[in-house]
Amino acid sequence: MFPIRCFDCRRVIGNHSEAYTNLTSNPFGKLKAMDEKRLTKATGGRPIGPNDFLTPGEVLTYLRVKSPCCRLRFLCHVEIPEPNPDLLEENTRVKFLNKRVKADDASPIHSDESKEKEGRIILAR
Repeated sequence: MFPIRCFDCRRVIGNHSEAYTNLTSNPFGKLKAMDEKRLTKATGGRPIGPNDFLTPGEVLTYLRVKSPCCRLRFLCHVEIPEPNPDLLEENTRVKFLNKRVKADDASPIHSDESKEKEGRIILAR
């Protein structure tokens, strides 16, 4: 999930995420018509063939993402998929979904936790 705003400067950057992924993952020949003036400025006049890819820096310049903190969000973003409980083994699935134990089974970390009433459910650590 790509952030909607930059964490540092709070500019909106989420609207560029699909275009960034599309422009960096497809060769230039498969891309739709692009603004030639902006593209020449982004590539620094480098000739681009139909099978060439645009570099991430060129794509960010083309999309007019200028701030270093915003550019960093694009370059360092990694998509992490959520675990699918149906694919986990049954024992692992139960541990994954139900990480709860009774208060008397959990080892207390603070003295306040040792005063918990019996039968109260707390998260396992």
